[in-house]
Amino acid sequence: MFGMTISNNSLKEDKFIVAAIAFPQSQVVKIGVIVSCVGAALQCLAGAPNLLAAIAMDDSMPILACIKPRGKNVDLSTLPSRAVWVTWLIASVPTLAGNLDHISPFVTMFYLLMYAGINFSCFLLGVFKAPGFRPTFRYYHWSISLLGFLWCLGMAIIIDAFMASVSISFVFFLYIFNKKQKARKDWGDVFDTVKYSIVTRALRSLTNTTTEHLNAKNWRPQLLTLIDVDKYGNPDNLHLLSLASQLKKGRGINVVISIIDRSSAEKGCGGLDYYDTHDLVEHSKSMLRRHMKREKMEGFAEVSVTTNNISEAIWSAVIHSGLGPLSPNTVLLSFPRDLKQRKHIEENFLKTIRGIRNLKVAVMLFRGADSYPTSAELVTAGSIHVWWIVHDGGLLLLLPYILSKNGVWGKSGASLKIFAVITSPTENPDRLREAIKIHLMQVRIFATVEVLDMSETSVAENMLHSDCSVDGNISGSNSVVSDLQHRDRTVGEHFMTSTYEIPYVPID
Repeated sequence: MFGMTISNNSLKEDKFIVAAIAFPQSQVVKIGVIVSCVGAALQCLAGAPNLLAAIAMDDSMPILACIKPRGKNVDLSTLPSRAVWVTWLIASVPTLAGNLDHISPFVTMFYLLMYAGINFSCFLLGVFKAPGFRPTFRYYHWSISLLGFLWCLGMAIIIDAFMASVSISFVFFLYIFNKKQKARKDWGDVFDTVKYSIVTRALRSLTNTTTEHLNAKNWRPQLLTLIDVDKYGNPDNLHLLSLASQLKKGRGINVVISIIDRSSAEKGCGGLDYYDTHDLVEHSKSMLRRHMKREKMEGFAEVSVTTNNISEAIWSAVIHSGLGPLSPNTVLLSFPRDLKQRKHIEENFLKTIRGIRNLKVAVMLFRGADSYPTSAELVTAGSIHVWWIVHDGGLLLLLPYILSKNGVWGKSGASLKIFAVITSPTENPDRLREAIKIHLMQVRIFATVEVLDMSETSVAENMLHSDCSVDGNISGSNSVVSDLQHRDRTVGEHFMTSTYEIPYVPID
């Protein structure tokens, strides 16, 4: 109505244009404005301190810890004095500046952004159908919340685009700051609902698929790291975590598992139904997560208990870890230290390896842990030597490549050196070297190549007669017999007569 009857200049210049047309006196409008402002100010002064004190007591924003009520028995019905003074300071400083036009745009923007945030949260919860979101409005639809969010955001931009940008930046900074704080109370995050919904939908779309269904170019190491623990649940071979953490450039999942052997416990007292065992598991899991955090390792930590054979527990962990194509395809475990002194350890270790191989999972054995750098160290001019077995499917090239890109090895990464072994005097070392260089160039892996002639050593004899003659299911399958025939060929013969393609693209 004002826009249709009053000129634009009058509306912009006359702050009390309503008083000019008031009936019967202009003072009525002025008195009404004063009463309204005083009432709103008193209302805010009564409500804002309680809100600030509640936020401070929840420890959701550590920056407000100074206004947190002191003492054990806090009377919530009384007005917190510190919060009142903070509210007065926030309200009076811009008011006493003498010009409300400088602060009113921010107040308007914050109100609009507050309602925009509420509508946006309701929109996300409605779209992803969160079970905890139960609106009482009978005809509610997520499109209503989306419309409210866009409406508030649009009004803020129309009123003042610059002030809207500044206010949005401030709100975003406040959100990031609060997100990084270690809040003691978690009231929920709508973005957690979004992440869980995306993950569950993606997993449902991959139903009935496994890691074997992935295209070779999409293959990446998804590690299952087995960490030894002592009888008190403390992790032992921690350098294994360093290696697993430094392979994170593969962008795969990391699952870290410790298995507590309770077979020697008193009969009936070693399982999870025994309370002390449960406490031991929780202690071991917390220690494992602490060491993972120290190694800057992102992954999932789990601890299980077995009262039977440790090998069966490891096989069960390999089988049941992960979901579908997000299951581990590579098992990383340490090489036993006293393998030669204790015969039963050797037998159990070989039995475990055979079982993992039967599950068609790659195995990485880690040896020499004492000299391996942790994730906190920096190795300059590092070099990784690869003794390449051609028929390994490219794994011995992919893993060193991923490892060399970790920050532990400096900005330029570690240099790779490929050792190819000749086990037959008829092989041409120069031809083999050039073939490997061309192959590395095609897969964009930069490494130096060195060919070693071991045709007159025992290595040649062992390689030609490699039969993996160990007990177990692996030596009796037809696929293994074919694989053994394939292994009888030397590296040079295999590389010269076969078209060998590494089934992956290096990850930048």
